[in-house]
Amino acid sequence: MSWLDDIIKGSVLKAFDDPVIKKKGVEAILNVLKDKAVLSVLNGIIAQWFKDNQSIPVPGPPPTPPPIPPPPVSTSIILFDLGDVWKVMQKEGFPGREGVLLYALGQVARGYKIPIQSEELELIDSYYSRIKTWYDTQVNEAKGKLEKDQGLPLVVIDNDAKDRFGFRLGPPTYELLQGFGDRVTLGIIFPEDQYT
Repeated sequence: MSWLDDIIKGSVLKAFDDPVIKKKGVEAILNVLKDKAVLSVLNGIIAQWFKDNQSIPVPGPPPTPPPIPPPPVSTSIILFDLGDVWKVMQKEGFPGREGVLLYALGQVARGYKIPIQSEELELIDSYYSRIKTWYDTQVNEAKGKLEKDQGLPLVVIDNDAKDRFGFRLGPPTYELLQGFGDRVTLGIIFPEDQYT
């Protein structure tokens, strides 16, 4: 822009200091804006200006997904609680006091029964056969739970206290569950040499 353009521009701006010229200028601008062709061009210029000056959004970090909760810790199940398994057996119709039932259960787990020569041998065989069926059901149900819940730990024997029959029942049952690895533990049992 030349110095002459500066003078003209300065003169025009000074002219708008005069209220009459200012009023006439505003009227002229408003009249020009009534022309549809001018208005269309002006809208195009304004739209282009906004497009050119629109700030480009800066992408932020992706939203952090909520933390995945850890899988629930499965509580250990106990296969044979020697403090009350005999009560369960009594409720299910097995005759005999605590020691008799635990002894019979241990013998069945070991795979044999007491050889008794008696007139009641058939009745005794039937008794052991029923206990064997019950024992197998308990073990198979435990296997089903372990297969269904891959995090479930199992303790074979608990509360081997007063009668100390755990050494009979525990090891053979533990062997039946070896396929589940370290999820199965024997539990605390008194050794056979401490049986009284």
